[in-house]
Amino acid sequence: MAKPFMSIYQPSLTEWLEGVEKQIDIIRFREEDSSRTERLFFLNKVFSFPAELPIIFKATELMPPSESFKQFLNEKGKRLGAIRLVPIVSGLPKLRERGMSLEDCYNKWFLKQSVPLNKYHAEVFEHIDKTWSTAFIVNEYGIFGEIIAGGLTQLTTGDTENYLYQFGYDYKNWIWSKEDFTAQEALNEIIDCVKVENKEKKTLINKKIGSNFYHNFLEGYYEAYIGINGKILFIDYGLLLARYLKNVRIVKKIEKENKNFISGAVVYPGKVRGRVKLVDFEKNVQDFEEGDILVCDNTDVRYIPFMKKSLAIVTDRGGILSHAAIVARELKKPCVIGTKIATNLFKDGDIIEVDANNGTIKKMFLDLRV
Repeated sequence: MAKPFMSIYQPSLTEWLEGVEKQIDIIRFREEDSSRTERLFFLNKVFSFPAELPIIFKATELMPPSESFKQFLNEKGKRLGAIRLVPIVSGLPKLRERGMSLEDCYNKWFLKQSVPLNKYHAEVFEHIDKTWSTAFIVNEYGIFGEIIAGGLTQLTTGDTENYLYQFGYDYKNWIWSKEDFTAQEALNEIIDCVKVENKEKKTLINKKIGSNFYHNFLEGYYEAYIGINGKILFIDYGLLLARYLKNVRIVKKIEKENKNFISGAVVYPGKVRGRVKLVDFEKNVQDFEEGDILVCDNTDVRYIPFMKKSLAIVTDRGGILSHAAIVARELKKPCVIGTKIATNLFKDGDIIEVDANNGTIKKMFLDLRV
C-alpha cells in the first residue's frame, strides 16, 4: 500500500475545486474559508459554541519575529500545532502547515513562504490529542457525515487509520454504515452543541451569518473533535458546503466479500464497467487513458487529471466528506471509497463493475471488446 502523501503545501478545499474547473463559485468559497475564524468567534460569543480559537498575529509579526511571537515560540514551540496564513484582502489564497511542532511549522514552512505578509494575518493553533473526530453537515435534508477514532486529518485527507463510520439522520431515523454505541454516543454529544432553542439567539445568528435552523439544529458544515480531556471543540463552520452537497446516501457496508467482490462507501452514484488503471505516485505513473477506472490507495490534488479522465473512481481509503470525495461529486463520477483492499485485489487491465449505487466493486471475466 502506498504511503500517505504529505505536502509542504496542504491545499484547502478551495484549491481542490479550482483544479476541477467546474462552474462553482470559487470566490465565495475562498471568502468563506478565509473568514472561518470570525464566524467561530461570533458563534462562541452568542451561545457558548465550543470553538477552537487560534492565537492571532499580524503576519508581519512573524518575520522578523516580534518579541511576543518569540515568547510564544519559547513557550509553545515544541508542541504539535499549525500555522495558517489567512488573507485580509480578497483574491489571495489561504496557506497552511500542520502536523509538525510549531517551531518546525515556523522554521521549515513559514520562513520559506514568499507572500506579501502585510496582506495576511497568522493564526496559530496547538494540536490536542483526540479521541473522536467528525465532519458533518446540517441542512434541510438532515444531518449526515462521518466520525472516526483519532484525528481530524483522517477525514479531510482520507488518510484513515481507524474504521470510518458514516451516518445519516433525516430528523426521524438514524442510519449508520456500522453500528457502534461508543461512536454514536460521541456523535450525540457533539451535535448537541449545534442545537439552539433560544429564539433571540436564532434571530441574531440568522441576521449575522444567514444560517437557517432545522429542528433547532444550526445549518452548516462542521469539523469537530473530542479531546483526550473529554472537551469538545469545533475547528470549522461554514454554510456553502452544506447548501452545495444537499444530501449523502449512507449505505451499510456489505460484509460478505471475497477475492472478486468488495465494497466501500458511496460518494457519487452510478454503475459502470471498465478497465482498471492503478495509479501510485510512489511508483512510475503509467499512461492513463480516457475511460479507465482509477483505482488507488487514496487521492490528493495530483490525482485530479486522472479523476477528470476516469470512468469511475475506487480507493482503499477516504471518507464521504473528504476533499477528494467532494471533487468526485463535482465531476459527477461514480465513486466508491474506503474499500481497504482494491489496490491489492485488482491489477492493471482487469475488467471491473463499479456499482456506486450500492457501494460494490466486482471483477468481471470478460473482454469489453467482445
